[in-house]
Formats: sequence, structure tokens, C-alpha cells
Amino acid sequence: MLRLCLCTSFNSYTLRYNRTRSSIYSVINVIDPLAGMLWLTAASAVLVAVFFIKTEMFGAKAPGAEKAVRMGAGSAVTQTFGSKEAGAELVERKSMGSLAVSVGVLGGFALIMGLWMNTTWPLVSSYNILFGEIYAGFGLVLLMGSISYLLGYDLKAASYVGAILGLWGLTDAYGILINGMTSEPAIAAAMYIFGGIAGLLSPVAVHKPSKATVAALTLFLVLFALTAWFIGFEASIEHLRAFAKYSP
Repeated sequence: MLRLCLCTSFNSYTLRYNRTRSSIYSVINVIDPLAGMLWLTAASAVLVAVFFIKTEMFGAKAPGAEKAVRMGAGSAVTQTFGSKEAGAELVERKSMGSLAVSVGVLGGFALIMGLWMNTTWPLVSSYNILFGEIYAGFGLVLLMGSISYLLGYDLKAASYVGAILGLWGLTDAYGILINGMTSEPAIAAAMYIFGGIAGLLSPVAVHKPSKATVAALTLFLVLFALTAWFIGFEASIEHLRAFAKYSP
């Protein structure tokens, strides 16, 4: 079993229950949120990939209203054709807006959970740094991109931060490997590497969107999602087993 956060025995978690503090804080300190975070990280990566794919496809189309104006909209047939294209464009914009909102909500969750992990340290040792800090950064980038799109701004600034986050992810991957962190360092590092490369590719996909750049970004986002899903699946099974008899 791949156990990223349950790297110590179950008893070591119960030992962290500090009865001298409030019961709420004590319960928080034995919660292991990593499995859920990994599942939602994977979902976020997929939504971002879909967003870029749809953006590239949608950007290649001439907006229906503008096309109607250029054609003069002189005949009823032309007006009808332009109206249909405008309707299709509206549907597409609503779809993109829905994606942006969903990404923003997931980003908000990631930011909150990352900050929570950094302040409460529910995991053992430096795993809180490894997972909590970059998860908060991941949430910030998702929120920046979502809000920028919904307000009608471009994603260039968010992509720059995404690139920095990518470098951060690659640095963490190196740290995982040289320190032998998690029970499967290669798989954990692979997740960070795939996410890091996707972050580095985001400015390219934003500045020069094309089938090639979007395809490259999508590839690494999908690989990132698959590794996160795999680790999340293993973590979910292991957590259910390890905490089966636990009661606060």
C-alpha cells in the first residue's frame, strides 16, 4: 500500500491527542485530510485541462455577433445565421464560466486547507510543509485564474505565478527523492514533477495558445491528475483501515 501520510503507526497518531488542550483542537490534530486533498487536486487539474482545451477551440472561432457585423447582416438568412452563431457562442461562454467558477471553488478549498495544514500541522513532521504550503499556493493560482477570467481579464499574471509554482513543485520533488519522503518517493515525486512541468508550461499556453502548446499542457495536467488520483485512492483505502477502530 502507498501510504503518503500514514508513515507512522496508528498509535503514533493517538499519542498526538493532547488532553491538556481543547477537545476541538485535539481532534483537529489527529485528522488526516491528505486523501481528500489529493482527490480534489486531481479534479482541479482535469478542469484546468478542459478549460485550456475549450479556450483554444473557442478562440479559433469567430464570434457570431462580430461575424454578422462584418458580413453586413443584410439579409434575413445572414441575420439568422449570425443569430445562431451568437447563440452558440453564448452557450460556450456559459460553459466556460461554469468551468471557471468550479476551478475557483476548488482553489478556495485548496487555499483554506493548505493554510489550515500549515497552522495546525495535522500530519507528522515536515509532511505538513511538503503538502500544506504548495497546496495553498496551488489554491491561490486557481483563484487568481478563475477571478481574472470571470472579470474579463487575461490569465497572463496568473500564468506567471503558475510558473513559479511549477518551479516550487520541481524543488519539492527533488526534496522528496533525496530525503526518501513517503513510502513511495518515486511516485510522489512524479506527481510533483508532472504538476511542476504543467505550471512551467502555463505561460506558454496563455501567451501563445495553439494545439501544440495546449496539448503539451494538457498532457502534463492529465499525468498530474492520474498520479494524484492513484495516490489518493491508495491513501483512502489505507486511512479507512488504519482509523477503523479510532475514536477521539
